[in-house]
Amino acid sequence: MKYVFELIDQNFMNDDFTIQDICENAGISRMNLHRKIKKRSGKSTSKYIRDLRLEKAMDLLINDPDLNIAEIAFVVGFKDPNYFTRLFKEVYGKPPSSFQ
Repeated sequence: MKYVFELIDQNFMNDDFTIQDICENAGISRMNLHRKIKKRSGKSTSKYIRDLRLEKAMDLLINDPDLNIAEIAFVVGFKDPNYFTRLFKEVYGKPPSSFQ
């Protein structure tokens, strides 16, 4: 599983990176991947990746004030800045702009 988490860490910012890509690269079934990630993190695979993206976004918001919200959304792997903003607010209770 170490390889799987390294693979996710190296690729989560790529908006075309999918759970299927993880399975193919790690040689693991989707169900087995989900069970192992859920056991280790308490989250589904997609939620684990989503939360990782949001954590990186929070770091960028705080530490890189030159980037705007849309740029940060794209950098961390979200294709739609509006979706990123809604999701960020849902998770953190405030819009990303309040952390800049």
